[in-house]
Parts: sequence; C-alpha cells; structure tokens
Amino acid sequence: MSSSIRLLILSDTHSKWPYTPANPAPKADVFIHCRDLTQAGGLASFKRTIADIKTIDAPLKLIIAGNHDLDLDEVWVRKNMED
Repeated sequence: MSSSIRLLILSDTHSKWPYTPANPAPKADVFIHCRDLTQAGGLASFKRTIADIKTIDAPLKLIIAGNHDLDLDEVWVRKNMED
C-alpha cells in the first residue's frame, strides 16, 4: 500500500501572490511558505498575505518568516520601537 503527500511550497513572495481566483493554487496536504512574506513588513502587508494564505486548500500550513518580515520578530520590534 502506498500513500502520497501533496506539498505546495512557495518562497519569497514579497507581497506578490502568484494565485488568483481564476488561477487558484493546487490542493495540497501541506503548504509551506519559506521566507519573505512581505517586501517591507507592515500590518497591512501581513494582513493581505495572511488573507492570500487562507485561500490555499491545505489542512496544514507552515510559515517561515524571512529577513523582510522583521515585524514578526518580537526581539527586533522591542529593540527598534520608536519611543
């Protein structure tokens, strides 16, 4: 008996989502986004990217932030917050 796992892996989308309602992402068992969800961070960019990720038909979604996603690093935010 063999089984397969469908992986969908994206990397460095920089707020430019490759899928549309007319051209949706393929179904997957696991979705992995590696590095750089946004181009320069910011709440609005993250909200758009999360909305895009929610369109992926996969029960497991793993997100790995990149160097453009510093807003997600609590230590960096605390060090660099404006007073």
